[in-house]
Amino acid sequence: MDDYKVDYEKGQWVKTGRFFMYTFNAIFFAFGSILFAFCLWIRFDPDMDDYVRNIDFMQYWDAVVICMVGAITVMIASALAFCGTYMWSKTLLIMYVVMSAVSFSLNLGGAIYLLSIGLESTKAFPFIQEQFRNLIYQYSYDMTAKRTVDIIQETIGCCGGYSASDWDEIHMPVPNTCRDQVTGNQYGDSCAEVVSWYLEFRTGWVSGIALCICFLQV
Repeated sequence: MDDYKVDYEKGQWVKTGRFFMYTFNAIFFAFGSILFAFCLWIRFDPDMDDYVRNIDFMQYWDAVVICMVGAITVMIASALAFCGTYMWSKTLLIMYVVMSAVSFSLNLGGAIYLLSIGLESTKAFPFIQEQFRNLIYQYSYDMTAKRTVDIIQETIGCCGGYSASDWDEIHMPVPNTCRDQVTGNQYGDSCAEVVSWYLEFRTGWVSGIALCICFLQV
């Protein structure tokens, strides 16, 4: 009778353990899918791609790709957990633990790297200021730089890298792309500010989801 009770209790613990493995890894898979989809959207958004490439801020893509790979490893780890738990495979469960450690490292590292370069209060802001002002200095003779400056200013509603005074420094009138096409008023925000805000929103979501996954894994 006692042996039966022990076996029954063990069976209940096994069922409970499997339930938690299925539940938690379903949550991890969902979070990993959301993070991957978000990174995919950011990486292949045409407007985002133009801004990042035109100001040569490729470090941002590196950080997003790290988080994307981290999301993939989370989904792989969850799949291994499902299979290992269902088949009661020791090998698959060991692989699950290893992949979970890898995904934790990638997501934590990617989130920290992204936060260190993708917020207005980080190096993103001065970097964009300088890059945009350099494009303005080339505005009069480089058609690629002219096109880049005009597209960014007109598309997101901004003027200059540091401010509209960037145009005074090169003794050029403020271009029409610095003005609202409806009201004719000059934009008050610099392009460094607006692009930084644009990046900051996406940085917050990606790093927030990645850190949330890390927190749940701990």
